[in-house]
Amino acid sequence: MMEIPSKVSMESVSAMWKFSVSTATGRVIADSSGKGLHRYPDGNQGYASTSGATLVVGTPKSYMPLYPCGEIYSNIWHFSAAASAGFTGDMKQAYGGRLQFKMMTSSYNGSIRSSRGSVVILSTSGMAISYRRVFGPPHTNGGLEQWNYYSVVLREDHGWYSEPGGVLLTRQQFEDVLENVDKLLIRGDEYVYGADGHGSEVVAINDVALYKK
Repeated sequence: MMEIPSKVSMESVSAMWKFSVSTATGRVIADSSGKGLHRYPDGNQGYASTSGATLVVGTPKSYMPLYPCGEIYSNIWHFSAAASAGFTGDMKQAYGGRLQFKMMTSSYNGSIRSSRGSVVILSTSGMAISYRRVFGPPHTNGGLEQWNYYSVVLREDHGWYSEPGGVLLTRQQFEDVLENVDKLLIRGDEYVYGADGHGSEVVAINDVALYKK
């Protein structure tokens, strides 16, 4: 049994529990990740509270809850390019141009997040497209506390995908999104839980600019 909130440092212990509502029997919930190092043959088992808690199918609310690699990626934070600077509305004239910016990290831990999704454009129609980063995360070129410069070509054949499926885009699809931009997001959350840490970072961004062709 685990007491919530935890009275131990979360820097020294991590609790992970994978389960499915469909495999639960009554109040008994089995850990579907397998036996692991648990001493019991069936692995971990827990009990749902009889009051104040309900198991429901679903994932936390986010723009794209199942991309790029499942639920561990649901809570991803981004920098949002300002509407006042022309990063929303009709951006079709920017097709073939470049989005440029610089990023820097002063500290991080965990594993490097997937390069896909480093830039996301959301359309007012609900369509989302994302860019697969060519260069590394903010610490790879020059190290910590050094600016890294990024140039993203706004054309479908330069590493852009539709989300959440990760399907390559046509020119028409790309132009349709640019014509009705709701948000332009640049991912700051470049690290995820892994062998080297919990996936935390301190990231800064500057000089975000759009250059038309």
